[in-house]
Amino acid sequence: MTVADNKNAKFLWDIVEDIKICMMVTQRQGSVQARPMRGWARADDNVIWFVTEKSSPKTAEAEDESAVCLTYADPKRNSYVSLSGSVDIVSDQGQLTELWNENLTGYFGKPLDERAALLRFTPEKGEYWDGPGNPLIVAIKFVEAAVTGKRPDMGTNDKIEFD
Repeated sequence: MTVADNKNAKFLWDIVEDIKICMMVTQRQGSVQARPMRGWARADDNVIWFVTEKSSPKTAEAEDESAVCLTYADPKRNSYVSLSGSVDIVSDQGQLTELWNENLTGYFGKPLDERAALLRFTPEKGEYWDGPGNPLIVAIKFVEAAVTGKRPDMGTNDKIEFD
């Protein structure tokens, strides 16, 4: 499925691209670990790129167990995404050069530092939740629900399978 073929998949990718920072949840030896990571989403390629240190625990965890979950949250906008898929370590100097920016230079000291590792996350499935971002609208929906006895409409939700 290409993003252009599915408006809900495009909506999910738009949220991911807007938020940029996720919690990457990895696992190793029966234990899970979450940490914030800045990603570069490439919806048309069905991939999210990350740059990290080769010696970081997440790199070892990716080698041991490639199943990863990424979670994105924007509470002010009331938008949330969860992606499940796999991550692998890629040696691609061209891709690393394309992603390189001042923040990475500040962290690693120079472009294409030998300590930099490129992680490629490929989503297999995802889910998003998107609700009204205005707290007043949320309050009105709850009052309306209390009066009508009907569950409040708190936005949209969809599950997406990626090819």
